[in-house]
Amino acid sequence: MKEKWEKYVVQGNPFLGLRDKFKMLKCDIRAWNKEVFGYTETVRKELLNKLQVMDQKDDNNILTDFENENRLDILSQIQIINMRNESLLQQKSRSQWFKHGD
Repeated sequence: MKEKWEKYVVQGNPFLGLRDKFKMLKCDIRAWNKEVFGYTETVRKELLNKLQVMDQKDDNNILTDFENENRLDILSQIQIINMRNESLLQQKSRSQWFKHGD
């Protein structure tokens, strides 16, 4: 964020320039948020599909040691995505509460 902020060039009234810099930063933060968090549900669904296939193989006792390790890695990735989504939802709910809490 610091690098972005320092790259913004505004001229004229310093107060209006500050406002404009905040607007530019807000756009950049929204774009970053969409890149980082926007695709988590797609990734989560892909991981769940992979997990389902592995679980079916596991039911038939055909998983190799490597596949078992891969399965644990997939479970870990799903857990990380779930924790991030939960944190994001908590932050959004607080934000909504502040907006409507007066």
